[in-house]
Amino acid sequence: GVIVYAHNSYEEITKRSRLKTVVYDKLLLKSDGIIAISQYVKSTFGHVANLHADKISVVYNGVDTASYKTERKGEHDGSIKLLYVGRLIPEKGVDKLLGAVSRMEYKDKISVTIVGDGRERETLEKIVAENNLARQVHFEGIQRNVEAYMAKADVFVHPAVWEEGFGITIVEAMSAGLPCIVSDWA
Repeated sequence: GVIVYAHNSYEEITKRSRLKTVVYDKLLLKSDGIIAISQYVKSTFGHVANLHADKISVVYNGVDTASYKTERKGEHDGSIKLLYVGRLIPEKGVDKLLGAVSRMEYKDKISVTIVGDGRERETLEKIVAENNLARQVHFEGIQRNVEAYMAKADVFVHPAVWEEGFGITIVEAMSAGLPCIVSDWA
């Protein structure tokens, strides 16, 4: 049998392509089942003609919580260490995070670590430069040891400006014992 794994909303998977829409719809209808990563993702497939809701199951992404149960290693120098982990794309809202930090009265007491990469990185680096945030904001690129960054952070921030299929980095941050600031979209 054929099982389709839906990691994102129908609209995101098929965006900007009529051909993708036609091919994906045919794949969905001919599949034996569809696994969606959240109720939200499942709900976005409801409008596909002749697709029965009972064909779609929700299986949430798992997180190995034991790997995040490390001793907190935050340095207590009086600053607040914010952490963002994810792709650097407009939909993730990292520009909003940088804008908020730039307006903070005590921004010299804030540090922001950005773990991840993507097409928006150059734009974000320009925002950092234009707002004199080079001392506060650190781009770390793609990292495999996200747990180590979470162990050093004080707060996890996920400022998404779109509906997330499933914000797994939020679950990872909660597993690490971090307070999380997230948008309504996450």
